[in-house]
Amino acid sequence: MSNYWANTLHARIGRRRALAATGAGALAAGLLAACSGDDEPSSGSGNTSNSRVTQPADTTSRAKVGGVLKGFQTTDAFQGLDPLTTNHGDTVLQAALVYGRMLKFTVAKYPEVAIQSVEGDVAQSYELSPDKLTLTFKLRQGLKWDSRAPTSSRLLDAEDILYSWNKFANVHPASSDLAYDSQRAPAAPITSVSSPDKSTIVFKLNKPDTSLLPLLATWDHLWILPKEADGGFNSKTEMRGTGPWMLEKYEPSASFTFRKNPDYYVKGLPYPDVIERPIMPEYATRLAQFIAGNVYMSVPSSNDVLQTKNDVPELVMMQDIAFPSTTSSYHCSFGYEGDSPFKDVRIRRALSMSVDREGMTDAITNRDRFTSQGFDVPSKRNTILLPGWDGYWLDPTNEQEFGPNAKYFNYDLKEVKAMLSAAGRSDGVSFNFYTNPAFPQPGPQVPEVFAGAFLAAGFKVNMVPLSPNEWFTGYYNAYSAKDATGKAKGYTGLLHLGERPFPTVASLMYGYWHKDSGLYKGVTPDGLNVDRGDPALNSLIEKMRVEFDEEKSKALAKDIQRLLAGQTYHIPNAGSIKGYNVFWPALANVGAFSIFGGNAPASTSGPGATWQEGALHWWIDDTKAPLGRS
Repeated sequence: MSNYWANTLHARIGRRRALAATGAGALAAGLLAACSGDDEPSSGSGNTSNSRVTQPADTTSRAKVGGVLKGFQTTDAFQGLDPLTTNHGDTVLQAALVYGRMLKFTVAKYPEVAIQSVEGDVAQSYELSPDKLTLTFKLRQGLKWDSRAPTSSRLLDAEDILYSWNKFANVHPASSDLAYDSQRAPAAPITSVSSPDKSTIVFKLNKPDTSLLPLLATWDHLWILPKEADGGFNSKTEMRGTGPWMLEKYEPSASFTFRKNPDYYVKGLPYPDVIERPIMPEYATRLAQFIAGNVYMSVPSSNDVLQTKNDVPELVMMQDIAFPSTTSSYHCSFGYEGDSPFKDVRIRRALSMSVDREGMTDAITNRDRFTSQGFDVPSKRNTILLPGWDGYWLDPTNEQEFGPNAKYFNYDLKEVKAMLSAAGRSDGVSFNFYTNPAFPQPGPQVPEVFAGAFLAAGFKVNMVPLSPNEWFTGYYNAYSAKDATGKAKGYTGLLHLGERPFPTVASLMYGYWHKDSGLYKGVTPDGLNVDRGDPALNSLIEKMRVEFDEEKSKALAKDIQRLLAGQTYHIPNAGSIKGYNVFWPALANVGAFSIFGGNAPASTSGPGATWQEGALHWWIDDTKAPLGRS
């Protein structure tokens, strides 16, 4: 394990404690020197630093058609290009350009903040019956498939929806969120999908589900593919869609090239002619290409934003629109197989209390460097929910509201030692810590920060980096990939993971923690029967999925967070900030349009296919750097 991040954590914790002990004035100059490196010195006024920050602006009135949008991919689509067979991010990132969904998320125009509302995409309209057990769609008329064979500009019809649904229900790893099966997915709501005519689709439900509409809009569930994908073309290597882009060229391990769809139903969009996505697994390569102007979108991690802005003053700098939401926080999850020490809740709690969350937030986000130069960096502590889930997120620093389980988010080495002693492990605990180095920055470094904290508390940590395929198939999916006996493969040790966005808190809680979910990460209150999950947790999640009263739903979400904290089934990344990122000014309209959860400008993360929503409005200004000069 590299010592850099562990040393950074301890250095920043030390500086922060010194400030608290001696007063900010005595150490202000030293802190600024220690934190700012080669960055421009602060004048001491927040206004000077903040003048470097650009506010989003709608520039649609002068948008130009044409140009090449230069992006990137961190990994190849190693599970293929068919989003009905996998929900892996590097597959659905391509699907988000090419294919449609029944619904999509509604866009908000800055400074408005998007809410969780949906509208028609492949469907022109929809109606949910008063008893919430029948959902009827009317399909968009005149929607054309790709002009290339075998779809040859054919109009979309109900047979395409039925083909896509049946394939999704039978093979997609997240189908248990939607497609009912008495054995495999008893908690899913949809019992049948039918078509009374070519332009109508009817979903029948066995029970109401608060997440149904958002799940039909989210980016990793039901994509609509043409029926020709059943043998007419190879859907793992080719794409024929109705979306804003067409896959023009795919070179495995090299690049993706997309060309705009002239028949896309949103007239006049997209603006660019081409999107280029070279595959760049290494962060250093992506950053170098970004600085050289060969990538327009945001690349630098929070640790490199200020330095990159100083090195390339022409870059645009924006603050996140809101606190992050939609996904769970990146976190550590436990394996319970064999002689795993994590079957004992005291070991899990001790590990959680080994982490100084304020110091970790500084180390990962570079918060102290920004604040030392006058930037406003609001910060909140994570639970399994990120603080952008307003009203659902429960603040663990508010012990009066959170309750006694909030203490497991506190840094307390004395209590760590007491817990290990009570568990009969005073001599320490050894475990493997599995990581995925392909995570976007600062993802690969976060486990090193965790490991530094664990080591300092006396744990014995063996870092085990995995290839993306090993991580995804053998560990990330471990407890959801059941064999013929109905048992999961499982693992022993600790896993650091991140998750794709979820459109609702109920779907997030179900996705991670309910025993029947296709993403289930494994929990056990007694160290036994991991496949059964935690009965109390299962019950709370099931109640939340059918609770349409928003205030009652929020109360259930808070009860779930309290239970998760008490059992310490996860250790979330410490905190979230409203951070900053940089991008090239040739990429126009960034931040002007966004969807719920799309909090980071020039980023395509979010609960839906952002390329068909907020990023659909981006255009290329060839008078601005790196293409030209204003």
